[in-house]
Amino acid sequence: MIPKLTLAVLLSHCPAVSLSCCPTVLLSHCLTVLLSHCPAVSLSRCLTVLLSHCPAVSLSHCPPCLTVLLSHCPAVSLSRCLTVLLSHCPAVSLSRCLTVLLSHCPAVSLSCCLTVPLSHCPAVSLSCCLTVLLSHCPTVSLSHCLTVLLSHCPTVSLSCCLTVLLSHCPAVPLSRCLTVLLSHCPAVSLSCCLTVPLSCCLTVLLSHCLTVLLSHCPAVSLSCCLTVSMSHCPTVSMSQCLTVLLSHCPAVSLSCCLTVLLSHCPAVSLSHCLTVPLSHCLAVPLSRCLTVPLSHCPAVSLCCCLTVLLSHCLTVLLSHGLTVLLSYCPTVSLSCCLTVLLSHCPAVSLSRCLTVLLSHCATVSLSRCLTVLLSHCPNVSLSQCLTVPLSHCPAVLLSCCPTVSLS
Repeated sequence: MIPKLTLAVLLSHCPAVSLSCCPTVLLSHCLTVLLSHCPAVSLSRCLTVLLSHCPAVSLSHCPPCLTVLLSHCPAVSLSRCLTVLLSHCPAVSLSRCLTVLLSHCPAVSLSCCLTVPLSHCPAVSLSCCLTVLLSHCPTVSLSHCLTVLLSHCPTVSLSCCLTVLLSHCPAVPLSRCLTVLLSHCPAVSLSCCLTVPLSCCLTVLLSHCLTVLLSHCPAVSLSCCLTVSMSHCPTVSMSQCLTVLLSHCPAVSLSCCLTVLLSHCPAVSLSHCLTVPLSHCLAVPLSRCLTVPLSHCPAVSLCCCLTVLLSHCLTVLLSHGLTVLLSYCPTVSLSCCLTVLLSHCPAVSLSRCLTVLLSHCATVSLSRCLTVLLSHCPNVSLSQCLTVPLSHCPAVLLSCCPTVSLS
């Protein structure tokens, strides 16, 4: 073995001896001596010469420079190595550095590989790191990357991660991002998964988010999606949610949506549930709006439906409402309609009821109306049954009333 200071003496006193001539001894010995005893030899000079002039020494083949430096030179840190390599060695790329570190340096973890370049190498961006790791390091998974970044890199936020991944990593779709985040990152909630992409990623639409969550994340239910999007996303309205779900998610029906909204979203009222689909969802007719709540939502009564329709849905007429109820809702009878209207809807009079029923409901006759009124509506008298049709219903003749009332 060459004496300890031989290299220092040779380099200091022999002009004909250059650094490139020296590493003929054990690489670890050579590097240790050079960096410890030769003040004129810097790490950058060492690495540049080794990689340029010593064919037997490479960054990736055994023994790798990085492994030797990190194992035998206490004064050399990973941050110094990477900074020097990326700044002074044109032939060395970030992908080579990270691949070698993760493959040949057991003491170097993925968290080091991410935190050190991002903290100490100004030329290295998050997009470079993620692209390199996911493209060139087979042992590194997306879940590993995201977990490390969000746990160990204080300067890296979830919005940065998602923006970079969706913009720079074509192989990583939104579905993978959201699935990985919800499965492997305990600190990331569903509200984050919805609010962050919608706020920070211009290419991500609500339809994309909801479709991905409901299709690829088994742990995410429709109730979670609706509750979170309406509670935590200021830019997302109920009309958007319903329009998107009914248009883009084949597995989601109006009955599911309305049931969930009325059961899990305290801020959503029945009036919202009826007015929003009618106003914003062209494919949803009044018949569906009425039949779904009455069939699938135990807390919704006919009384609520009629009251809400007439109070909050300006485009819905009484004639439309009654026609739909009597035609499409098997559980709704004429007696129910009349009782509810006359008892709970102050703006609806007996004359209006009869006029609408006799004019717009082909299956409803005067005899049925009067029979129901006298049997089920205690507030309606026989005199009203006779006078109201004659006064307000042009189609009703005097000859009809006595016959009907007597029968």
